[in-house]
Amino acid sequence: HELHVACADIQGTLPIMKVSDQLSWLAEAVIHGCLDYLQYQTEQQPGQVAVIAFGKLGGLELSYGSDLDLVYIGKKGSDVVKTSRLAQKLTQMLSLQTVSGRLYEVDTRLRPDGNAGPIVPSFDYVQQYYQSRAWMWELQALVRARCIAGPQDLCEQFAEMRQMLLMQPRNQQALAQQVAEMRSKMLFVKKSKLTGQFDLKNDEGGITDIEFMIQYAVLAHAHDEIALCDYSDNVRLLEQLAAHRFLSTTAASELNEIYCRYREQTHRLALQAKRAQVDQEKYAKERIIVRDYWQEIIESKAN
Repeated sequence: HELHVACADIQGTLPIMKVSDQLSWLAEAVIHGCLDYLQYQTEQQPGQVAVIAFGKLGGLELSYGSDLDLVYIGKKGSDVVKTSRLAQKLTQMLSLQTVSGRLYEVDTRLRPDGNAGPIVPSFDYVQQYYQSRAWMWELQALVRARCIAGPQDLCEQFAEMRQMLLMQPRNQQALAQQVAEMRSKMLFVKKSKLTGQFDLKNDEGGITDIEFMIQYAVLAHAHDEIALCDYSDNVRLLEQLAAHRFLSTTAASELNEIYCRYREQTHRLALQAKRAQVDQEKYAKERIIVRDYWQEIIESKAN
């Protein structure tokens, strides 16, 4: 199915948003299949574990070869040992290296307390963590989170908790300062080390700048407009921010166009097994536009 999607992508019969939808839905179908199989094999009662997708899968923006950022949540009263084993086996099944390759790289470090936390925390544990000691970057990550598998009631609980957390009133200056600080730290670690190259995701004016601006805007304004909690993908969030006048129509349109342009390029490079880097002159104008909006949306608020 991924090959079919790639062919349609290259031939231009599927736009970038539809490509990512298809790749995301494929990943969800695989996760559902693996989870059902493991529950049958272990004779474990189904509906004990919910699978929460963050990052690209959470935002319905999966690309070729993308990692899956997954967090597992256990139902209240479920057997901790059994649910932990199930989650471990699911991660292993999704990421098992075979002669034909592997399905996905799976990262579960976004769970509460990271690697130090339980593999399958209970919903109460997750809620208490986010309410009392989550870092701002973890709340940013919640903007692109959604439940993709598991019992409906647990998925609904997570959606309600996410909405409640996103809608908390925040001091916009303090929020902007924290977002800018986290972006600076990421730049120091992840920016391109190659002279004359532009890293489409990590460098200034790239994808991460746009994502951080959207996350800031949602966290800053969701308490005034619940519709900002309805979506987890950046394109529709930009549309909502413009529709409710938290961003100008021009800003939302330009950022959306550049964002999709960047993502289309990363898809092409991924199909060639290349890193998401291009000559620094290729998107020089787009980078200036993004940095100008960064100054307007983040830096001006932080100072």
